[in-house]
Amino acid sequence: MSPPAGDPPAESTIDWGRLQELTTQHAEHPVTETIRPPPETFFSTIGVELSDSADLTGDGVSGLSEPEQGERRRELAEDALQIGASIGEGGMGVVHLARQHCLSRDVAIKRVRPDRRSGYAALRREGEIMGSLEHPGVIPVYALLQDRRGHPVLVMKRVEGVPWSALIADPDHPGWTPLDLDGPRLRQHIEILMKVCQSVHFAHTRGVVHRDLKPDNVMVGAHGEVYVLDWGIATRLGERPVPVAVCGTPSYMAPEMLRPETPISATLDVYLLGACLYDVLEGHPPHQGGSLAEVLQRIVQDEPLAFGPQTPAPLADICRRAMASEPSQRHASAQELRRALQRYLHHLGAIALADAAGRRLEEAAGMLESVERRRRGGELLAEARFGFAQALKAWPGCESALKGERRALRLTARAALESRDLEGCAAALTRLAALGEADTEGIGEQLEAARREADRIRALAQARDLSVSSRQRQATLGVAGVLGLLFSSFIILYTERNEVQLSRVDLLRFAVVTVATILALVGLARRWLVKNAINRQIAGLVILGGVGLLLNRLIGVVMERAIMPILVVDMMVFTILAAASAITYAPWLVWTALALLVSTGVGMVWSGPPAIWFGGSVITSIGIGVTSWWYQGSAARRGSR
Repeated sequence: MSPPAGDPPAESTIDWGRLQELTTQHAEHPVTETIRPPPETFFSTIGVELSDSADLTGDGVSGLSEPEQGERRRELAEDALQIGASIGEGGMGVVHLARQHCLSRDVAIKRVRPDRRSGYAALRREGEIMGSLEHPGVIPVYALLQDRRGHPVLVMKRVEGVPWSALIADPDHPGWTPLDLDGPRLRQHIEILMKVCQSVHFAHTRGVVHRDLKPDNVMVGAHGEVYVLDWGIATRLGERPVPVAVCGTPSYMAPEMLRPETPISATLDVYLLGACLYDVLEGHPPHQGGSLAEVLQRIVQDEPLAFGPQTPAPLADICRRAMASEPSQRHASAQELRRALQRYLHHLGAIALADAAGRRLEEAAGMLESVERRRRGGELLAEARFGFAQALKAWPGCESALKGERRALRLTARAALESRDLEGCAAALTRLAALGEADTEGIGEQLEAARREADRIRALAQARDLSVSSRQRQATLGVAGVLGLLFSSFIILYTERNEVQLSRVDLLRFAVVTVATILALVGLARRWLVKNAINRQIAGLVILGGVGLLLNRLIGVVMERAIMPILVVDMMVFTILAAASAITYAPWLVWTALALLVSTGVGMVWSGPPAIWFGGSVITSIGIGVTSWWYQGSAARRGSR
């Protein structure tokens, strides 16, 4: 094992030579099992003497010599316990079921394994520490005795349960059944860890640090009891380990456990509690490797913790803080860590809402990139925003909901901009600004450009909007049409009844009257006809037609042209005026233009009275125009239904 490349941090006190010796000495040691220090280097204090063991039998030994009293106590202690089957075994000790006859109860006794005789001092120290911790999460110690061979025997309350590690490994473990706990397994594991935090915090208040917290050392009872086990390498706060005494479970070990000169502090256990949380979240210990050397190397390198997508972000943040490499950056105590977990459970409903909204957001983000699936993506995006809003309503400080809402708002603004929903885009950007989020994607600038373009298009549409002053325009054109119809009918009736021929001067007079009438009508309706471009164009076409009619007849008078050619040119002017109107604003006038065109062709070969042809053509064209206008209006009304 060698130090990492580059200069180590100034605060590092890792002795690489000793770690190399450690990895060589324990090369075959499983990384998930505890490394225990040799007894001669354990600690400077080892606790009470074996001869101070209590006599639980109630029989006196007065009158005997001191050696005889010790022997008598050992005999009485062993006779008081009927040893049964083994119910558990660890790296150092073995636990047996026993019957305590004097109280007619079952107890558990812990002895040192025959192949680990060096662990006697550790067992005595464990008994001393456990005896000083009277807490529901620590198994009560009844006595520290000696067997007939003088070996220590730790008598404890018998508890039944399963290792927490077994429950973590198997969500369907039979051990879950009697617990009758509600909610998902993750919540139940967090509640177990919170109870462990309580026990550990109590130990800290009594000046004891466990140093070997891991799921294997936690037992969950049939009624929900949670016990912290194996206090074999526990020590006192502030004690400084002997330099060679590196101990603990490598796959959970805190970095300072590899710095022998670092004083023991409560934050060491906070790190180990965080490592237990990591095991719950990811299903394996935080430090993994194929050998002890590889695991220790990873502890030293202190690589950032990696979490899978199934891990809730708030729990990952809690775990990262608890397992910070620097003790000062961790939770200040096990109690503070417990409170962080408690806040998470309290806000679990909000977090669940935020997580569900986050999944919808991810799905929506993929769909918005596809034109075919954009509509469904928009629906999912709206659902995600609603979910984040509900989560923030339940817990305003939910960080995952705040992050999700910001991303959802950015996607909403982008999607709204692409679909030309400028108001929706502006609303999303306003909400983002209220959340303190900067517009890093330049959506605001694109929105302003889109608004300018929309204003331009809106102005063009307004200029061509036939609904503007439509009633005034239709009334003006209707009056002009009625006057034209009456005027044409008058000409026909007048010439036929009086048997007179129209002269060029008569035609000029009629043109002057027509133009004057048009100008008068336009003048009366000018307030409405100048509101937009299309109305001005229509008024211009009407005036242009009147002026063309007047010029044609004036030219006919000056050039002394025949009546019929003058009227044929008039009909051509009317045809051009109707065709231009059909193209510009009223497609239904195309039939009027066709009728006038046909009338123009008929006029070229007409041999009868000009007034009859001209008046009949005007009346027919106006009738066709009125009919087309009425039919077009009826069709529009039916379509609107």
